[in-house]
Amino acid sequence: MPAKAVWNRAPLRQNRLSPLPLTAVRPMGWLSRELKAQAALFLESPPDNPHPRALEPMVLLAYVSGDEAMLKLAAAQMESALNGVEESLKSIEAEANKSRQDDARRPAPEADGDPEQDPARNAAQGSARKAPPEWTKSALAPDAYAAPQAFTRYYTATGDARMLKLALRLLTVQARAFAHVNPGEIAPETRANAGEFISALMDVYNRTGQPQLLNIAKRWSDIGLDWTGWYTRFPQAQPMYRSLPHSQLAAQIKAERESGDTFGYFTSLSLTARADFAARGLGATAVHAALSGSLKDEQAFAVGWDKLMKFHGTALGMCTADMYLSGRNPSQGVYIPAVTEMIRALITQARMASQFSAVAFAAEALEKLVFSANMAGFTPDWQYRQTAQRANQIECARAPVSSYNMPEDAFLFIKTDARQPDAAQALGALSAFTMTAWMSASGGALAALSYIPCEVRDRIDGQLVKITVESRYPYDGEIRMSVSVKDPIRLTLFLRIPRWAAGASLKLSSGEKPECVPGTFLRLERVFTGGDTLELSLPMRARMEEFNGTWIERGPVLYALPIEADFTEERTLDGSDAIGLRPLTDWRYALLSDTPLSEEPPAHPGEPPRVRAAVVPLENWAEKRRAPEPPPREPKPGGPARIMSFVPYASAPLRIAQFPVARSGQQQAQPADKT
Repeated sequence: MPAKAVWNRAPLRQNRLSPLPLTAVRPMGWLSRELKAQAALFLESPPDNPHPRALEPMVLLAYVSGDEAMLKLAAAQMESALNGVEESLKSIEAEANKSRQDDARRPAPEADGDPEQDPARNAAQGSARKAPPEWTKSALAPDAYAAPQAFTRYYTATGDARMLKLALRLLTVQARAFAHVNPGEIAPETRANAGEFISALMDVYNRTGQPQLLNIAKRWSDIGLDWTGWYTRFPQAQPMYRSLPHSQLAAQIKAERESGDTFGYFTSLSLTARADFAARGLGATAVHAALSGSLKDEQAFAVGWDKLMKFHGTALGMCTADMYLSGRNPSQGVYIPAVTEMIRALITQARMASQFSAVAFAAEALEKLVFSANMAGFTPDWQYRQTAQRANQIECARAPVSSYNMPEDAFLFIKTDARQPDAAQALGALSAFTMTAWMSASGGALAALSYIPCEVRDRIDGQLVKITVESRYPYDGEIRMSVSVKDPIRLTLFLRIPRWAAGASLKLSSGEKPECVPGTFLRLERVFTGGDTLELSLPMRARMEEFNGTWIERGPVLYALPIEADFTEERTLDGSDAIGLRPLTDWRYALLSDTPLSEEPPAHPGEPPRVRAAVVPLENWAEKRRAPEPPPREPKPGGPARIMSFVPYASAPLRIAQFPVARSGQQQAQPADKT
């Protein structure tokens, strides 16, 4: 049985929910099959000395899926990583000790006068200052947070104390590196990622209680990029392609660094406007809120999310990212690593938030990203993946594209290589989501954030509690939960009722029917005995959402109009084999927003239902560089309306998800062939 969940220790702000141990949530049904397909990718090409950013996803997938071969691979890789880091730390610590001894033997400065009041002496000492030791570069590298996170994660799954001790040593070495460098000597990317370092420190602090870790976290907070301030001001309201061409941005950054300005205006702009860093920065606001207790930090996540979506959001529930923030055009690219980082940020918010309302918001946004954007970045068997996707994607070819700085092969599907850190992390997102579908609440309670099919185990008041969730969620809202206990136990459950679930109902085996309020958590406290059941009904009526166009959602899933495609053989810029897609059917339609939506049963058992909607062909929706122009605000119909079938976004590699809005008027919709 896994250990208990770990909470924020004082003086950190208390979090409302905490993740259960890594083995506490086990997938079932369709989810188990998807995770095992992902595991096969790691097993067919086992990574040799994997990148630290690939370690944590591998551990997550192994222990969440429970795949025996994957568990053996993760154990072997983590043992190898432990040995490699141990060897590296020996030389780093030896060099660090030598530097400290050299500093101790160095003569003290003369005592005549106050150096702090002598600018000339300060300048002379600054110019004569030694370059930082070589070992500080690796200790303070932009992704140096990844190894401590992976070792801590493996410790939570196995209880192997060596891993936790190693994470502590790595974080301590980072603190010692601060003594040898000025903030200006730390890589800008490292300072932008300071929230990840703080998160790693807090994870170890909550397990060890060692107070020096909080001092290190505060040091990171001081030197890190001020993401709370940036999201509060949000200066990036315009797409980057309108502000500054990428070639000019690169030239300005180079000029800044040549002049010694390592964190100048253009360097800062390149980090804050690049969507994967911006997503990490959004997660950093949640971490800073727990560290500082500041109301401004606590509000920054919601403020930042609203501004990202207002100026750069699309139907996908994600800001555009090609790779930089690119406005609200659904034909702009969405960089897959940015999707992965946003999923991580939402999980961080869910586990750091002090209010259930903030958790509910994060959980809803998280479901949409996982079930749509993350899964759409891969082929259904996970064997091929894109570097970037589009909400409105009418072709995948190697060709000049309308983007800020994405390469011309970014939208091809290339063979998934789980050894690459970006691919590994994108694969790991589904496991990370699975393990946070249920979380621990204070007082021995459990909270359901998502109703994916799974089995949840936790020990409450010394007794094993098992909850089995039988569902086809997110495609079916009928959920049956069975509670198994040996002896009667008073248990509190918090059940999230999604915002979209109007008319939701809960029926207990006793016949009780508590009130369900969409957008909140239902608190259910009662004595459970073996065999108690809860039948939760979440109506999944298809609905239209409007913002810079319109789109269809059903439950937590985005739907899209599929475009029939012809598969082609392509090659990437480096000569690798890839799959391209070319359209065979038209895509220029407007949604008739004043006509009802309907559903059609799935063609095969286990498939999600389709949604039928009225559309009208258009004369004035053009394309540019193999992508649609922004949806026209005044669409011009080019024929009679018709009824067409929409499918879940992730199942349509070529699709239109965000449409111009039209009204039916006196026109009557005519049936058409299914697409």
